[in-house]
Amino acid sequence: MLKSIDEKVTDEVHEYHLPPVASTGPQINHGVGLKRMALNDTKAGMEGLDVQRINQIIEEASKGSKYYMHQQNQQDKLNVRIQHIQESFNNLTSEQIVNSTLVMDKMAKKMEFERVLGRTIVHVDMDAYYAAVEMRDDPTLSNVPMAVGGESMLSTSNYLARKFGVRAGMPGFIARKLCPQLVIVPTNFDKYGRISKEIHEVFRLYDPNFSSVSLDEAYLDITEYLENENGLRSDAEMVTEEEVTQEIRDKIFDKTKLTASAGIACNCLLAKICGDINKPNGQYYLPPTIEAIKEFVVKLPIRKVTGIGNVTEQLLNSLNIFNCGDLWEHRGVINLLFKPATVSFLLAVSLGIGNSWFSVSSDAVDQNQKSISSERTFSGSNTNIDPKLCHSLCGDLERELISKDLKALTVTLKIKTVDFQVKTRAVRLLTATNEADIIFETAWGIYKSLASECKDLAIRLLGVRLSNFEQSSGEETDDNNVSTSLQSTKQKKQGRIDHLLVKLNTKEVTEKKDVPRFECPICCTKFFVYNGLESHVEKCLTNTADTTSSPLETIDDGATNSSSLTKNKRKSPKSNNSNDKKRSKINPSNGHRKITDFTISGNSSDSFYKTTLPS
Repeated sequence: MLKSIDEKVTDEVHEYHLPPVASTGPQINHGVGLKRMALNDTKAGMEGLDVQRINQIIEEASKGSKYYMHQQNQQDKLNVRIQHIQESFNNLTSEQIVNSTLVMDKMAKKMEFERVLGRTIVHVDMDAYYAAVEMRDDPTLSNVPMAVGGESMLSTSNYLARKFGVRAGMPGFIARKLCPQLVIVPTNFDKYGRISKEIHEVFRLYDPNFSSVSLDEAYLDITEYLENENGLRSDAEMVTEEEVTQEIRDKIFDKTKLTASAGIACNCLLAKICGDINKPNGQYYLPPTIEAIKEFVVKLPIRKVTGIGNVTEQLLNSLNIFNCGDLWEHRGVINLLFKPATVSFLLAVSLGIGNSWFSVSSDAVDQNQKSISSERTFSGSNTNIDPKLCHSLCGDLERELISKDLKALTVTLKIKTVDFQVKTRAVRLLTATNEADIIFETAWGIYKSLASECKDLAIRLLGVRLSNFEQSSGEETDDNNVSTSLQSTKQKKQGRIDHLLVKLNTKEVTEKKDVPRFECPICCTKFFVYNGLESHVEKCLTNTADTTSSPLETIDDGATNSSSLTKNKRKSPKSNNSNDKKRSKINPSNGHRKITDFTISGNSSDSFYKTTLPS
C-alpha cells in the first residue's frame, strides 16, 4: 500500500536508499532491439500474447524501410535522453532526494485537499468501433481476423486479429506478417460519423454536456442525472451508477447493434482506465473512496495511464519505475529529474487524482482543451492531395466548434512526409472563426505554399488543427490572455505594417466567386486567388518595408500548451549561421498572417511555433 502523505520523515532518517538503476534502461526484455516498436500488450485484447515472438516479427518485417529508419533515429535520440537522466540520477545525493520528497509531500497534500469524490464520471468506449461497424454490415467478417485501414496504417482491428498482435497504428504490411489471413477493409469515415451521431443522441439523454473525445469515445458526468432520478425515490428504489451505465450501453446496442464498454469512477483519469478492464462489452465500477482508489492505483502499470506513452515509459523504466506505486515511492527523484508539468501529472497519477470537470457550457470554455484537430493517413505516399479531403477535415472542425460554442484564432496545417518527418505551419487569423470555408482557405493556402517550396512533396498524413479559442460571444479564454498582450505589443512594434493590416481586418469575406476576395494592403491591387496575392505582397514589402533590423517576438506554443513571450534579436542579413531563422512574410489573405514554418523529426508533440514579426 502507499504510505500516507501525512507520514513525516523522522529525525532518524538521514539517508535515502537509491533504487538500483540499470545502465541500459528497463529490465524487461521485450525481444525487440527498438523499444519504440515494442508491442503495447496492456491494451484490451492483447493479454497472454507471445510478445517476444511478435516483436521479433515486427522488427524483421520493418528492417530497411523508412518507417524502421525513422524509429531507429528516434530511439537513438531517446537513448541519449535516458543516458542523461541516469547520469543525473547518479549525481543526486540522499539529502537532495529527502528534501525533494518533502516538497512533493506538500504538493500531494494540496492535491488531496482539492480531490473531488462527489462526481460520477462514466467513460464510454465503443468496442473496436470501425471494425465492429464493418462486421455488423458484413457478417462474413465476424469470424475472421480483420482490420480497418490500409497497407500503410491500420485504424483498428477486431479482437480476433488482436490475438495475433495486430493493433491500431500498425502498418498493414507488418500486420500481414503477423497474421497472413488478415482481411483489411478500407475506412469509411462518413459511415462512422453517421453512426457516431446516433450514439451521441443516447449520451445526451444522460448528460447534455458530455465530452466527446472521438467518434467512438466520450466522457459523461451522470451526477445530476442520478440526483434527479433518485430525488423522489425511496432507498430501495434508487438506481445506482452501475445500473445507469448498463442502461446507456443497452440503449446504444438497441440503436446501433454495436457494443460498448464503460468505466465508472469519480474522475476522468480513473474512469478511462476502468473502461479498459472488462473490454469488450463490459464495465467496471471503482468506488469513490480514497482507500479503494489507492488500492486500485498502487499496482497499476504506468502504461495503462492515458498520457504515459512509449517514450515516457522508457524514461521511467530506466529508473526502475514500472507501476503507479513506484511513482509514489520515488516521487522525490521524479521531482528532481523531470519538468514541473510532468512532475505534477505523475504525482496526481500516483494518487489517482484526475479532472472531474470537462463540459463546455455557454458561459465557460473548457480550460483543459487547448486545441482540436482532424487528420487523415493515406495508404502509401500521396503527391496530389484532393482539396475536398482538406475541406472535409475543416468541416469536421467546424461542427465541433459550433457544438462547443467556440471560435478559433490559429489554424495549423500538419503534414507527415513519406520519410516520417513532420512539417507544421500555423497562421493566426486577425478575427476568430468557426466557418469551415475560412479554415479551409487558410489551411489549403498553407499546403499550396509548402508544396511550392518542397519539390515533389509526398505525404502520408494531412491534418488541420485549431487553437487559441474564443467563445462565439467574443470573450477569450484565460489561456489566451497572452494573445491580448501580444496584440498590444505588436501594435507598438510594427508601426506602418500593422496599420495596413487593419484594413484587411475591416473587410468582410464574401461568398461570391465573381468578386475579388483578396486585396494587397500596400497598393490595394485586388486578386481573385490567394497564390497570386502572396507573391505580389512579397514584392510590395520588398519595395516599401524598412530593411533595418529590429527586435522580434516569439510565441512558444509547445507540447505543454503554455504560452510564453520572449524577445530575440534578428540575425544580420550577412550572417552565414545555418541556424539563422527565416524572415517572416505577411500573407494578407482574408486578414491572415503567415507564420514561419519549421520541420521536426518525430512526434509533433515536441514542436513549438515561432512567429517572426517584420520591423
